[in-house]
Amino acid sequence: MKNQTGSSLLFVRTRAVLHRLTRRQHSQQPVSEKTQLFIIYVKAISVGIACLLILVFPLFYFSMDAGPARVAGKSTTAESAWKQVAAESRQIVTLSDGSVITLTKGSTLTYPDNFNHADRKVKTSGEAYFDIKHDDAKPFEIITSTAIIRDLGTAFLLRSTDTLQEVVVTEGKVYLTSRQDPRKSIMVLPGQTGIVVGSSLYKKTTKLKNELANYTKVLQFQNTPLAEVAADLSLYYRTPVTVSPSLEKKNIGITAEFRKLSLEEVLGLLKKEHNLVIRKNGDGYIMMRENLVQRIIRQFN
Repeated sequence: MKNQTGSSLLFVRTRAVLHRLTRRQHSQQPVSEKTQLFIIYVKAISVGIACLLILVFPLFYFSMDAGPARVAGKSTTAESAWKQVAAESRQIVTLSDGSVITLTKGSTLTYPDNFNHADRKVKTSGEAYFDIKHDDAKPFEIITSTAIIRDLGTAFLLRSTDTLQEVVVTEGKVYLTSRQDPRKSIMVLPGQTGIVVGSSLYKKTTKLKNELANYTKVLQFQNTPLAEVAADLSLYYRTPVTVSPSLEKKNIGITAEFRKLSLEEVLGLLKKEHNLVIRKNGDGYIMMRENLVQRIIRQFN
């Protein structure tokens, strides 16, 4: 503002001098050649200052007027600067608060640069498994096309499309809200699936299957035939596991939970619990019955 006032004052003073000289020139008093040159010089300066004010003043005015907006814009940009992860294959993203999101191929995750310094909010589409770090002060929110998923610290699988949201909860609890009608909300617990279609919400009981083991790192069996157990182990560990025909005929049912164990550890537990023989078979393993000699040796050991 000082620059503007100074320039205006100089312009006014210059105009005053020019006015006095011009009056003197128009009077009948003789004017010297030196005075005439000075008048021309002052006129040139006056025109130059006028042009300068015309050019500079609008820029100065608008810069002053836009100053607060630019600061606000910068703040808004900082608050709304989001990073996006587009998974071209299975991808694990660990956020700054310790939450872990596993994205399947084709899924996206978007989260703010200042995540964990403000609200814990992310946006997602596709299929992803969320293992959320507990924080009472900062609930975790996931925004999809038609729903808001909110929790304090839990684990769940989210399948999100443009029209359907499906949340399969494995640990903790989740609050599911329709974006079309925020008044509608349901709480989803472990073993339940929450579904949002438009403004409609409902939930159903879900039998957790081992296809979620890729996310949960937990394999669960409830009186499951040994051959099916072997098939699930093969899929999860990507290593062939088979059962000999003689052992399969025994119809052994397996009830167990294997949490974050290696294949060798799981096979060791099965061997010990059900008196099995585990042998390498090419790139994988085969489970077999004990023969008489092996049984006798085990009993004496």
